[in-house]
Amino acid sequence: MATDVRSLASSLAEGLAEEALLSGDACRPYAVEGRTPALVALPTTAEEVAHVLRTANLAGAAVTPWGAGTLQALGMPPDRLDIVLSLERLNRVLIYEPDDLTCSVEAGMTLGQLNQLLGEHNQMLPLDPPLPERATIGGLIAANASGPRRHGYGTLRDLLIGIRVVHTDGTISKAGGMVVKNVSGYDMMKLYLGSLGTVAVVVSANFKLLPRPAAQATALVRFDGVAPALATVEALLASQLVPTAVDVADAAAAAALGLNGEGALLAVRCEGPAAAVERTARDVQSLASERGGRAPATLDAAATEDFWRRVADFAQVAELAPDEAVLKLSVIPTDVPAALAGLADAAGAAGLRAARLAHAGTGIVLARVRPAAAGQEAFGPALAQLQAALVQRWKNAMVLGCAPHYKPGLALWGAEPSGLAVMRAIKAEYDPNGILNKGRFVGGI
Repeated sequence: MATDVRSLASSLAEGLAEEALLSGDACRPYAVEGRTPALVALPTTAEEVAHVLRTANLAGAAVTPWGAGTLQALGMPPDRLDIVLSLERLNRVLIYEPDDLTCSVEAGMTLGQLNQLLGEHNQMLPLDPPLPERATIGGLIAANASGPRRHGYGTLRDLLIGIRVVHTDGTISKAGGMVVKNVSGYDMMKLYLGSLGTVAVVVSANFKLLPRPAAQATALVRFDGVAPALATVEALLASQLVPTAVDVADAAAAAALGLNGEGALLAVRCEGPAAAVERTARDVQSLASERGGRAPATLDAAATEDFWRRVADFAQVAELAPDEAVLKLSVIPTDVPAALAGLADAAGAAGLRAARLAHAGTGIVLARVRPAAAGQEAFGPALAQLQAALVQRWKNAMVLGCAPHYKPGLALWGAEPSGLAVMRAIKAEYDPNGILNKGRFVGGI
């Protein structure tokens, strides 16, 4: 339905603070996939978020939640975009109990801001998604984003203990709490985690925290190819060593990380007591040398932080070239070798080149894809050919980001999940008027 922007703006302004509603050219920085919203709402409280959603729902206005925009390339462009609902002003710490290792923060706080605060108490939220200084807590929950350290610390699913959301009718609800315990009944937090803002808008979240490790280092080893690097990973995972990240990059991906050289790269992050870190790094290099590893190196704590930040940013989709796409395969760890090889073969068959990086211990395989030849045209059909081949073979093959005009016809989320009918029913129940990110998620939800 058509939206009367002037009337909608008037209704929204009644429940917002001054200068909390943008229109016209001021909305351009909030464009989503090339579409500029008619209005941008910048609430400062959960109650103001509720007012925006209630007003939009009554008017049938399409709403896209916004954290910092780092993950807006996920999914299809919105069917319509009347309002961007920005959570950037909800950026406060609500509760922080260092002795209990728990905290509650608003959804607009960035991960970088939170970990800076926690660092003052030698604590951390061990997430390492792309662009952590910009990525907001709400956006990370909506996308269920993670990074290489999921190998040692798990994902948001393992760290989130409470959540507060606003529904399209303006109702505010919560799930979980501030105590680390098992949930009885339905765990509603899992409904919102990874739902891409299609059923409700997250306004705050509670987390369990961890102490920062006493020491950390990274073992780096070069190999002639990906295969011996993965053989070393297999031996590592079968050992008693407990690294927090285990990644394998081909030569192109290693170069993208700033490490030029021949062959594939194995990178293992070691965290914990100093003696354990030193032994783990030494034992990794020993395992690697037995399998043809060369040029071993150990990064100290400062270099480790910098290196793994670049590894995490390998998957970023906030800044893409017009002829670039980022792909993600989710496989069981024992299938990582086949997935890396299959990705290279399928990319070559489509006339594309792929820089490949795997979080090898968790089965996440990433690729940044570009045309194989300079000036090559028809990137869209080539990308579609590659994605179709990956989906046919691996099912869980996603296009994390590419230019919007390439997306129609792509299976962006991979093969349709078996529970799609249930997902659609949940969407209809929680957002009956279809105002939240409509059309962007799996199956056009």
